[in-house]
Amino acid sequence: MNYHIYCNEKNINTNHILAIEEFKKRLSAYCETNLHVNSTLVLPKDIHAKNHHFIIIQAGISTYSSEQFSSEINALQINGKSTIHVIIGYDDNTCYEQIHQFENCDTPMYMSLSNSALSNETKTLLFYEQLYRAYTILQGKTYHK
Repeated sequence: MNYHIYCNEKNINTNHILAIEEFKKRLSAYCETNLHVNSTLVLPKDIHAKNHHFIIIQAGISTYSSEQFSSEINALQINGKSTIHVIIGYDDNTCYEQIHQFENCDTPMYMSLSNSALSNETKTLLFYEQLYRAYTILQGKTYHK
């Protein structure tokens, strides 16, 4: 699986980048991740909707347990989705306009990571952590709760 993670920020502070890099290194055994940090959401024009899926991270009550999220990741893999676009911090209209330019696009998956108001860079770091946790669950490895 290949994940493109879009974060609505001009830049991400060094401490967050170091933590994200650690999760990217750990995740490299299971998938590829690419972080795109930009205040403007620009999705690649060559998206073929059949192989791609979108996850929009929004504010609110956490929507998935770690086990449920790992099941969602597994289902996406089984259904042939090879590229996942994770959108963090962009307004709903921007997301809608960008995603619906592609024909035969599945309905995006919406998820929240925390009840708390978090910065986009923190949400990005938390998503990396949740993605790593999901893959360790799928592999049957232990990961502290």
